Order: sequence, then C-alpha cells, then structure tokens
Amino acid sequence: LLFIMFASANEGSIRALSSLLTQWGKKKPVVCCFSSPPGIWEEEVGSLVRKGSIVNYPTPERAAKSLSALWKYKEMSGVQGSDCSGVRDGGTQ
Repeated sequence: LLFIMFASANEGSIRALSSLLTQWGKKKPVVCCFSSPPGIWEEEVGSLVRKGSIVNYPTPERAAKSLSALWKYKEMSGVQGSDCSGVRDGGTQ
C-alpha cells in the first residue's frame, strides 16, 4: 500500500488513520510519504514507524522507489502471491 499525504488544516488526520495503518501494516507493507512542516504529525508518524506499522519516506519518489524494489525482490525471491510483509526497508521519518 502506498499512502501519500501532505499537511493540511486537519492535523488530526494521521491520528484518525493510525489504527487502520497499523492493521494494514500487519498484513502488507505500508509505504508512506507524510509530508508536513516541522512539528505537525511528527509524534503520530514517529509512533507508527517505531511500532513497525509503516515506513515513511521524505519524498513521494523515494516511497514509490521502495515499493518498486519490494516488488522486484518479490519477483526474484519467488514469494507467492502479493505478500511481501516479511520484507521491510529502512524508511526515514
């Protein structure tokens, strides 16, 4: 799952999505790009990263590139279906 979101007036949006992202992160890799000015979403996004629910990249391009690498890994390793949940790339916050 690729999730890209930019800061808006709704600072509580990450908090509202937190449980959904945590549930998805247990099943499939959740790659994100949560872009916001300093101080907005840092606590919420950091908590999701520390729990292993998501990986967060600073740019949409890096997030998409990580998903591409994950797909290539799946193809090369012979992992069946679309489950690459055992593979996590070290995203940055």
